[in-house]
Amino acid sequence: MGWESHFVTGALAGYVVTNSFVGALVGGVAGLVPDIDEPNAKLGRYVPFFSRWLKHTFGHRTLTHSLLFFAAIGVALYYFDVDERYTYAVLAGLMAHSACDMITGRVQLFYPLPMKVGIRVKRKWSKRIDEAAKWLALGAFIALVLRNIVIG
Repeated sequence: MGWESHFVTGALAGYVVTNSFVGALVGGVAGLVPDIDEPNAKLGRYVPFFSRWLKHTFGHRTLTHSLLFFAAIGVALYYFDVDERYTYAVLAGLMAHSACDMITGRVQLFYPLPMKVGIRVKRKWSKRIDEAAKWLALGAFIALVLRNIVIG
């Protein structure tokens, strides 16, 4: 999926777990992090040497898309005493990223086990699914915000 879809789905996930715009922003940014293992990705361009090393050492959609990575990030955030709400937003954004990648391909969710999880789709369908996911997540985000404004 593209960075826009990962940002929007991460933001939606962050908003759902925190009910705040800051949580949405944190989740959106976290939704970009797993693709740091791809030098041409949005974040990978900012740290090209690290990104190339990750891709060469582990491959794409492996370590940074795994439950092991999510747990390590969660432990690090707990260790550094990050506000619980934002820890949840980060983890939700990371998980949203992998979930989205699983509907347009496969990820090594249980890294270091070699098993891959997801649906293989043709490239043309992948782009269509990506576009649909982006707009559905954006619509859901707007609906939740409006619901919270009206109700709360």
